[in-house]
Amino acid sequence: MDLAGLFRRHVAAAVDLLWPPDCPRCGRRADRPRDLFCEHCWDGLRPDRPDSSPRPPGTPAVFAAWTVDSRFLEMLVAAKYRRQRAVGRRLCAEAAAILASRVPAGTLLPVPLTRAKRRERGFNQSEDFALEIARVTGQDVRTDWLVRRRGGRPLAGRPREERADAVRGAFARAPGLPLESIPPLILVDDVVTSGSTAAECILTLREGGGRVRAVVAMARARDAHDDAPSLDWTRLEVV
Repeated sequence: MDLAGLFRRHVAAAVDLLWPPDCPRCGRRADRPRDLFCEHCWDGLRPDRPDSSPRPPGTPAVFAAWTVDSRFLEMLVAAKYRRQRAVGRRLCAEAAAILASRVPAGTLLPVPLTRAKRRERGFNQSEDFALEIARVTGQDVRTDWLVRRRGGRPLAGRPREERADAVRGAFARAPGLPLESIPPLILVDDVVTSGSTAAECILTLREGGGRVRAVVAMARARDAHDDAPSLDWTRLEVV
């Protein structure tokens, strides 16, 4: 047993209990120190709403718990890039609870990271989210049916055309994907913006005989008029 590490954890827990940290967003005291942000900020995440317009043929439904805003992005950045795993776990748990009754039946496939990125970060947020959905719905999760064979620059802030080019050919079917009798698939990601990443995953799976029924995300981007921008799914449409 690492007594020094155990002692440090107990000291940190005592300090958090006696002097809870300030919320990095609004300065209020965080009621639950491990969650970093205060309950006022957690309660302020904006619920997303279902699309009202019909989907083009061949494109999957999109389900998201929240709409992307600065509050959500601060929490996601803290979870993914500042090693605040408790924040990420709470995002996953709350989003899964919101979406539990809306996720269609199917096998959950989290959008994969490259092996190098997975080792660097230590986890895959989309996989954590898929596992939490599975916990509340009982659906299966497969992480051996789709792989990311190359990375690239972050997509955030890049134009739609650059996003599509950046992920083209980035994914491949993994040896574990069945050659036949593939169940309906539910693609799971942390955020849907232009849909470029999801589209590339869907096309890759489609080439192997897989059919993606829906894309499930913790949050979805919307424009200044609070409308969901059209997704980059022209290649998915079936005439």
